[in-house]
Amino acid sequence: MAHDWMRHTMEEMRSYARLHGLTALEEHLAQASLLLEVELANRPDPRVEEGIGPRH
Repeated sequence: MAHDWMRHTMEEMRSYARLHGLTALEEHLAQASLLLEVELANRPDPRVEEGIGPRH
């Protein structure tokens, strides 16, 4: 997927925060990861806007 790199980076940052006892940062990154998934799920499919993809 096009955004896998972002998911991987978010998980790496969460792991770093966890490893170094940065609990508040880890929690915020967990919330940011959820927000990332919500935003990606709600993005319009550019193929639909161009008239070549599935319509919902």
